[in-house]
Amino acid sequence: MKKRILGLLVAILLIVPSMSAIAADEVSCDNLNYTFTDIDGGDLPTKSEGKPKLLIFFMTGCPNCQNTFTDIESSTWIRTGETDVYAIEITNNQTQDKIKEFQTKYCPTSPIRFALGDMIGVNTAEKYYQMTGIAPGTQITTPLIAMIDTGNKVRYISNGPINATEIESLLPALSSGKDNSQKPGETGKPGSRPERGESDESGDKPEVVCDHVWEKTLVNGATANSDAVAADVCIKCGITGTYEMIPNSAYATFLNDAAASILNAKQENVVIKTGIWTSFNKTVFNAIQSRPDVSVTVNYFYKGEPYVLNIPAGTDISLLMDENGFGGFLYINKILNTLG
Repeated sequence: MKKRILGLLVAILLIVPSMSAIAADEVSCDNLNYTFTDIDGGDLPTKSEGKPKLLIFFMTGCPNCQNTFTDIESSTWIRTGETDVYAIEITNNQTQDKIKEFQTKYCPTSPIRFALGDMIGVNTAEKYYQMTGIAPGTQITTPLIAMIDTGNKVRYISNGPINATEIESLLPALSSGKDNSQKPGETGKPGSRPERGESDESGDKPEVVCDHVWEKTLVNGATANSDAVAADVCIKCGITGTYEMIPNSAYATFLNDAAASILNAKQENVVIKTGIWTSFNKTVFNAIQSRPDVSVTVNYFYKGEPYVLNIPAGTDISLLMDENGFGGFLYINKILNTLG
């Protein structure tokens, strides 16, 4: 069943196969020098080590990243050993277990090495992106891929959807030092939609294509750990155009789940676990107020360290939240300690 999704703010474009384009900016910059630690404990340097290197900055919940890794997994060039491919996860407060799950699901047999980038990974990705000439602070569309040649020069930056065939077309330039690839912009822009009456270079009669009527359709619902994903789907021909993640939908799901667990509690204590979120909103506080017979224990992480918050039954919730109805777990704990 199709659902209208309104207020989508963060767009992540997915290339429709029939509209493929080289989604990479050509640059010529000195490479950055960082060393990440992969999920097996080994060093993962950004510097080229005598052969082309791809640095893929990604997020486990990004559909475009999932598609890109699946496509690379099925390619031939990834198994030749001629190109190093390192993947750096840049979701804040991500865990190595989640990255391992991602690797197992989307590229279990390829030699890609994975690392937890956290905020260093985010900052590094931003610096690579700025090599394309964009202003600092411009939002990154994942996956962002820095393509580095054998001389340790950054040659291409791919920002957003790109498939394994497009990547392969750029690899010869990384090995030879010459640009043998198709230049960006020679074909349609990634995520663009075909118009009626376009013709090819041969002069043949223009092909009549669908005059698309797009409708937002929910693809994946939100969980407490990942945002919901919606897509533009043509209601006439069924083609999928643009995928979009619905911002803050994962946080909203976490809050609603927490409130429901408190309201429906059959026991005297409710335990809430989260590896991502560090605050409650008024919805949860109202649930706590409605159940003065129930205490709440929250197991959470802050800056990679585990914490436990205990909210006694009958606590005055007005002391725990700010004027907007939000209360951070560290702040709540401080207030409760003050109250004794």
